Amino acid sequence: MKRLRGIIAYVLCAVMIACPAFMTQVNVAYATTAGALDQARDDYEDTKDRIEETSGEIDDLTSEQAELQESLDALNTKLEAAADVLERLDAQIETTKTEIDLTWGKIEELSAQADMLQEKANEQYELVKAQIKYIYECGDTMYLALLRGSGTYSDYLNRNSYLEMFAEYNQTNINNLQETGKALKETQAKYEEELIKLEQEKAELDEYEQAVQKQYEEIRLMVEEASGKVADYKARISNAEARLAEYESQLAAQEENIGNLEAQLDDELQKTVEASNAEWRELDNITYDASDRKLLANLIWCEAGNEEYLGQVAVGAVVMNRVMSSVFPNTIVGVIYQSKQFSPASSGRLALALSRDSATESCYKAADAAMSGVNNIGSCLYFRTPTSKVSPKYVIGNHYFY
Repeated sequence: MKRLRGIIAYVLCAVMIACPAFMTQVNVAYATTAGALDQARDDYEDTKDRIEETSGEIDDLTSEQAELQESLDALNTKLEAAADVLERLDAQIETTKTEIDLTWGKIEELSAQADMLQEKANEQYELVKAQIKYIYECGDTMYLALLRGSGTYSDYLNRNSYLEMFAEYNQTNINNLQETGKALKETQAKYEEELIKLEQEKAELDEYEQAVQKQYEEIRLMVEEASGKVADYKARISNAEARLAEYESQLAAQEENIGNLEAQLDDELQKTVEASNAEWRELDNITYDASDRKLLANLIWCEAGNEEYLGQVAVGAVVMNRVMSSVFPNTIVGVIYQSKQFSPASSGRLALALSRDSATESCYKAADAAMSGVNNIGSCLYFRTPTSKVSPKYVIGNHYFY
């Protein structure tokens, strides 16, 4: 066993001296999943910050929405008040229109009555004129007939008085008709004045209604605008709440991931300690299955297919270090398919590569070298992509080995 380790160290030194451009040894320090764990914790804190920021955003949006809602409520109150004013104005205008129609009716009725009285007065006047003309033209004959028809002088005087009373009655009747007509005209004039006032009042009401209607439309547009803003804030709050729920779900997943990484770290620490204290199997005692070469070459292709040859050898050497360590399975198949060790094996990418035999000639060459005992990473059992959280033993290509 000691002889094997000496050979490995010799080969490692030879490779490092021959290829300094592709391999840089850094400060030897133990690094494990701690890098990923630190990154996970940083991500966890970032998510907490996002939750706090989003919660603050929701509070701000809710406060602004409340102010907008308050303004909207005030506008709706004004809109309702304007609608009430318009309703009252409409009722008042309708009442005024009814009064105007009634006044017009009264004026027309009075006008008709005045015309009728005037016509009667004219007829009465014409009758009196005819009587006076008759008396003037036939006065002697009329009085002689009156005298002959009277039995006594007293009777004659009485009949004469009757004629005078009749004439006086006609004159009085004419005067009454004229006075009544005059009164009707005066009343008609008053209604006409009232009609003018009513029409002026209606014109003022119409003008006021137009002003209130304009104000109502302005307030309605403001209500629509404010309602749109409130709806927009509701949508923004809803989106922020959805993001918050997503962040909270993400935080829970990150908590679980941190727990898994902590458990994985403990497992790696334990296995590293066990590996350093445990016996290593002799390379000569390891047997290979016919498919092991293809399996290892395709794993190298999945993990380091775009790396230089030394990086591909290093990945193969990690697999062989685990095969030789008594704390890992003693076969290439067992090591590669061990649970939660190589992501291509669990993701299905390795199976796809095997079905296509994607491994290049360089990957097969690196697999052959590793299986024959070539090792350029010492006793490292893990590798990963670079991160500032990890202090590796070796940096080869784009991988940290520890």
